[in-house]
Amino acid sequence: MQYTSISEDRIRVLIGKDGETKKKIEDKTHTQILISGTDVTISGSPYYEMLAQNIIDAINLGFNPEKALLLTKDYKDYSFEFIPLSEKRFMSIRGRIIGTNRSVMNTIEKISDCYVNVGKEGVGIIGDYEDVEDVKEAIEMIINNGKFGTAYRFLENKKRQHKDDLNLKMISDREEM
Repeated sequence: MQYTSISEDRIRVLIGKDGETKKKIEDKTHTQILISGTDVTISGSPYYEMLAQNIIDAINLGFNPEKALLLTKDYKDYSFEFIPLSEKRFMSIRGRIIGTNRSVMNTIEKISDCYVNVGKEGVGIIGDYEDVEDVKEAIEMIINNGKFGTAYRFLENKKRQHKDDLNLKMISDREEM
C-alpha cells in the first residue's frame, strides 16, 4: 500500500467529472485509489502503486491528467521527475524557469519533447527517461543562475547525441543481420 496526499485545489482534478479520471488511473495502473480529504491510499502491486503515485503526484503538481497518464504508455519509456525548490528562493527560481509568458518552459518542452510544470513545491518533468534526465540537468543549470542559451544548447546537443546513438544502433543492428 502507498500513501500520498493531494492539495485541496487538485482533488477535483484527480477525481474528474463523475470520477472518470480516478477510474482511468485505477484501470491503467491496476490499482484501487481511496481518497479521504487530502489523503490518498493506493492499493495494488508495488510497481503499479508506484506508477499510480507518480501520476497522482504529477496531477498534484499541476499537470493535467492526460499528460500525467502518459506515464502508463507501454510503447515509450515515460518517467516523472520532481525537482524540489527551496521556499527561500522559490519565487525568483520559479520566474526563471517559467520565463515571460512561459517562454523558457515552452522552449525546453519544444527542444526536449518533454512536459514541464512548475508547481507550489517544485518542478515536474514528464517524458522519455533519457530526455527527462537531460531536462532536469538543464533546469538545474537555470536554477543555479546559468544562462538560458547554455541550457538550451545543452538540450539541443543531448537531443542530437541521442539521435546519433539511435542511428548508430540501427546501422549496427542491420550489419549483424
